Amino acid sequence: MKKSHIAAVLCWAVCASGVALAQEFRGSILGRITDASSAVVPGAAVVVTNEETNVSVETRTNQEGSYNVPYLPPGRYRISVSAPGFRTAEQRGILVQINDRIELNLTLEVGSTTESVVIKAESPMLQTASVDLGQVADRTILEPMLLTTSVLNLANMAPGVLGSTTLGFGGTMGNAQNNIAVNGGGGTQTGNDVTVDGSPALAPRQSGLAVGVPMSDAVQEFKIVTTMFDASLGRSNGGAISITTKAGTNEYHGSGFYYTQNTALNANSWTNKRVGIPRPEVDLYAAGGTIGGPVRLPKYDGHNRTFFFFAYERNRNSNHAAGLAFVPTAAMRQGDFSGVLAQAGAPLALYDPLSTVVSAAGSFVSRSPFPNAVIPTNRLNPTGVAVIDKLPSPNVDVKPQINRPNWTADMLFPQITTNWSVRIDQAAGSKHRLFGRVAAPNYNQAPSPAYFPGAYSVPPNGTSNLNTDTRRHRAVTLDDTVLFSPSLVGSFRVGYTRVWTYNYMEGDKQNPADLKLPAAITSQQIAPAWPIFEIGADGAPFIGSRPRKSVNDIWSFMNNFTRLAGGHNLRFGVDYRVTRWNENNPGTQANGHFVFNNTLTRSNPTQSSTGNVSGSAMASLLLGLPATASNRGIGYTSPLTLQVHYGGFFFQDDWKATRKLTLNLGLRYEIETPPTERFDRLLYGFDPDLDLGITVPGLGRLHGGVQFVNDRGIGRRQGELDKNNFGPRFGVAFSPGRNLAIRGGYGIFYSSNVNNIGTPTTDGAFGALTQYVGSTGGDTLPIPGVSISNPFPNGYVQPTGKSLGAATDLGSTVTYVYPRRVLPYIQQWQVSLQKQFRGQLLGEAAYVGTHSVKLFEDFNLNELQDSLLSNTSNVPNPFLGILPPASSLGQGSTVRATQLTRRFPHFTNVNEQRDNTGRVLYHSLQMRAQKRFSRGLQLVANYTFSKSMQYLQYSAVNVRKWRTVSPLDYPHMFNLFLTYQLPVGRGQALGHNWNRTLDAIAGGWTLAFITHYQSGDALTVTDTNGTPIPIADPATPGGVKDRLGDRLDPVTKLPLNPYFKRDVWIRIPNFAVSPEPPRWSWLRGPSQWTQTATMSKTIRISERFKADFRMQAQSPFNHVVFNNPTTNLASPATFGVITASRGSGTRTVTFGAKLRF
Repeated sequence: MKKSHIAAVLCWAVCASGVALAQEFRGSILGRITDASSAVVPGAAVVVTNEETNVSVETRTNQEGSYNVPYLPPGRYRISVSAPGFRTAEQRGILVQINDRIELNLTLEVGSTTESVVIKAESPMLQTASVDLGQVADRTILEPMLLTTSVLNLANMAPGVLGSTTLGFGGTMGNAQNNIAVNGGGGTQTGNDVTVDGSPALAPRQSGLAVGVPMSDAVQEFKIVTTMFDASLGRSNGGAISITTKAGTNEYHGSGFYYTQNTALNANSWTNKRVGIPRPEVDLYAAGGTIGGPVRLPKYDGHNRTFFFFAYERNRNSNHAAGLAFVPTAAMRQGDFSGVLAQAGAPLALYDPLSTVVSAAGSFVSRSPFPNAVIPTNRLNPTGVAVIDKLPSPNVDVKPQINRPNWTADMLFPQITTNWSVRIDQAAGSKHRLFGRVAAPNYNQAPSPAYFPGAYSVPPNGTSNLNTDTRRHRAVTLDDTVLFSPSLVGSFRVGYTRVWTYNYMEGDKQNPADLKLPAAITSQQIAPAWPIFEIGADGAPFIGSRPRKSVNDIWSFMNNFTRLAGGHNLRFGVDYRVTRWNENNPGTQANGHFVFNNTLTRSNPTQSSTGNVSGSAMASLLLGLPATASNRGIGYTSPLTLQVHYGGFFFQDDWKATRKLTLNLGLRYEIETPPTERFDRLLYGFDPDLDLGITVPGLGRLHGGVQFVNDRGIGRRQGELDKNNFGPRFGVAFSPGRNLAIRGGYGIFYSSNVNNIGTPTTDGAFGALTQYVGSTGGDTLPIPGVSISNPFPNGYVQPTGKSLGAATDLGSTVTYVYPRRVLPYIQQWQVSLQKQFRGQLLGEAAYVGTHSVKLFEDFNLNELQDSLLSNTSNVPNPFLGILPPASSLGQGSTVRATQLTRRFPHFTNVNEQRDNTGRVLYHSLQMRAQKRFSRGLQLVANYTFSKSMQYLQYSAVNVRKWRTVSPLDYPHMFNLFLTYQLPVGRGQALGHNWNRTLDAIAGGWTLAFITHYQSGDALTVTDTNGTPIPIADPATPGGVKDRLGDRLDPVTKLPLNPYFKRDVWIRIPNFAVSPEPPRWSWLRGPSQWTQTATMSKTIRISERFKADFRMQAQSPFNHVVFNNPTTNLASPATFGVITASRGSGTRTVTFGAKLRF
């Protein structure tokens, strides 16, 4: 579509409807007013008033007696209806929740308007005005269940939702919703739309990170919509998550809290106990508070008009972990390894790499040892000595042995999160209701203390938590709701979100001169810092640097119009968003990255088993001889400055066709531009027919090359504009009476590409990597003169930009995004039955199905045909002297014969990402029961029985097209959320007349319980040559604890009680292709069953002040939730062995207190 056409569409939408909202968080009260004879009453005055703020909205019924009061913030309302000749009717305590459409039909009695009739009725739970499925969590649920954690952890309150299995501890900074999948989720867990007070809250390219999510005490309600037949909802893989924040009221209310965990009551994990690691120390706390009410200033009283709400929270989570590493002794630092044992336990032998003898064909013949495993002083490399001297000294009294820890540290990783927000609400006359909100979460993590200068990785945790990670999130929302007339209401909103991240390692703060680095390294660094020196092959820690910085912004411009026309409630509008992502992630090679292993110093570099008795990574470091390894050297990845535009246009007609029948009819159109990069540093795609003008003997003219954006007639977008994204929605709700509702619907909605924008760039064009090549034959023969002191004797690879055009990356691998990709879409349908019972109890049963279409897959267009896999012969290299000499195919006298049979023989791989070839089909029975809080009891329970099948092509060259269960297939899921206030204390059934002292001791107890069950993961069994073929059921009998693989045969040392049988598999021979799918529905890991229990004691200090004392236990019974077993058949010692438990099965206990007023 031309830019002028897009502008015309946008202009039309804005003129016709205003700019509207993708997900409205407020509710509506609507209905029909009749008299005793069932005749409609036109012109009746309808006043809806918030019972806490006393802010009212007035409207009138139309000629059909219909009224609609939209954009009501969640809360309790009263409605008053009056008309000449009739008594005034009033109903109170009407509960409006997120995105509710409450149908309330009232009958007026003949009489004077000065007379009133108060209607006593429960707020309806049946959904008779819409067909969306979902679940709301209001304060009656959030208050007793959440201490200090994100409300997103309650997503599985709705059936069909795969979510968090525990509540966790801590703030709301890391709100990755990558564990939430709705109705199969299209096979992914990151595509749900999340809004806070109606504004988008998802950061791009961060696995669905939700930004600006408020602390739990600042949340008024949380809702997850699992089927979306309302055209105002969209841009999702399956679910829409809406969070609305608390607002101030006419009375001042607030809270202050402090929560902490106690090491003594926490349990040690099964994983730690299995290997003898003690229970970790706990240093966790959360503190904060809230306050809200009317704004009062000199000469201004905000009662009934202006309200504020402020919230602040600070969390500290100091993780402890044991650092266990093998570090050099004083003798080793001088090159003396004579007292060191090899990994196998024998005295270590070191071999001189410069003594290597090879045959005329280049095959290894022999090496000579260093006498007594001592490296001569004149062979010690100054950089290697400087690096090894930066490692800590042993503090464990054991004989030095390769890969046996002789150093330990209590590694402390303090993580501090703060989160503050402020909201202002204003009722400006009878026409405008405004609110604004600002939120500012912050996060900082730093290793404390630095265990040694420049620490980059420490076993067994690797690089985890050794970085300094600073994040700043900002979120702003402004909204104005305007009453144009009794039949036309609009809501105008602007939102802004910023995510700022800076991440660096300890080595980024160090002086490179301390390591005596050569100018060949320091002259090419992006900043003065220590390179990464990787010596983990000995079980040693290593040092290094890696800076990363990113800033992204999301602007959203929205408003939503509602018009009442007869029995039609019309809504229409546009949702417009601009996403900008700025990233500078130069990679691990930015300041140099070198790996050292034992290959160059062991007796035989071609036999890995010799490394058990000879060779050392530290010895290679002292010699100054890094290994020749992929992606090791010096260079950088290009920065990115990306932008994506999105527009969603919708029209919705909620038609009250009869008193018992409502039709929801809608259409949504979405358009999302492919990303642009500010400096056009992107590949556009790959042209398979492009003539490169290069002739290769035996192959002829070469065809196929890369294309750049904004080059040779191609536009600036990274792909073509997908214009065919129409999403019809249809729903029907039928209420035959007797508190029964029958509902059904069908809709199409589209996913988003925003998490994948700008992937990938081309390192060879806009970045560069000069690879370290110090040996040949797989680290067999060192190249004379090449070492860490002279790492790049042939110079450096420089970025080429677009100068090479289609010849970029010739002889190497090219990776690009398929330019004709389209937005994946999901077809969704449901048929459901709702029944409301006495006691505010609702039951629901639904059949829900989804069909996710055009899902993304990645292919290698240069994949070999299966019939050629067995051909390992070499032929003379026809590309020598033609393709770039630094490329893989441009060097060497021979190449594999099969290389010449590939579709594009002049490339090693041609990786095409995001082809629209996948699909997922999901069917389910979903059942839900909900009891609103009454008589001290509240309950939400759900059960889902489902099947999720995945259909993928897997290959663009060979026939695969396996039909298999989705990785998110869980046949059974059950969740229970229960809150019960014990009927004990003043005013209760037991202790009704107790005095305050006795009530403070024995009354005011509340119990909350959450339990979650889900089937085990569908497993994939792997082997050297692909998935083996099962010839019988591999499952072993007994419970999981009887099948852990923890008992070994004393002779074979193989597990006697594995999770799988070992003798029921046919292994795939070399060069063959397995006919088996990647996973089976009948082979599953252990199921997950988790519990969380909370006990609260409330003491009434005065009429306004209450104190709560709380204890929350996650996994109170310390029920072990086992992880999946090892499934690699090629590793017989660990196949079928369960080596770890999930953290959700380890008991943790949190204590705290809260003061409320």
